[in-house]
Amino acid sequence: AVDYLSKIGINNVEEYETELRKYAISKLEELDNVIIYNKEAETGIITINVKGVFPQDEATYLNSKGICVRSGQHCAKLLLDFLKTVGTVRISLYFYNNKADIDQLVDALKTGGNILDAYF
Repeated sequence: AVDYLSKIGINNVEEYETELRKYAISKLEELDNVIIYNKEAETGIITINVKGVFPQDEATYLNSKGICVRSGQHCAKLLLDFLKTVGTVRISLYFYNNKADIDQLVDALKTGGNILDAYF
């Protein structure tokens, strides 16, 4: 893995991840139903919630659309007390993601939100 990343160049990975994150934030900001908790972070992790939807339900719905996210408290209960929420949905971007992945996520967030949508 180290050799693979060395060939790509860790600076190239960071630059691409930063560009992809900016694109994702700009697209997510267009959605009225999405709360973004860490717009200014400098990592590939974006923490969101969909208004009125339990985070685990949103993660299940996104999974049904082929989008893998993490939901819950993320070993950070005190942070969630600060955010005043029971949990969040965490999107993790890296150099193997692309803008089409972001577009797929945004489209799912536009139409999803009801856990039953994943099954019916």
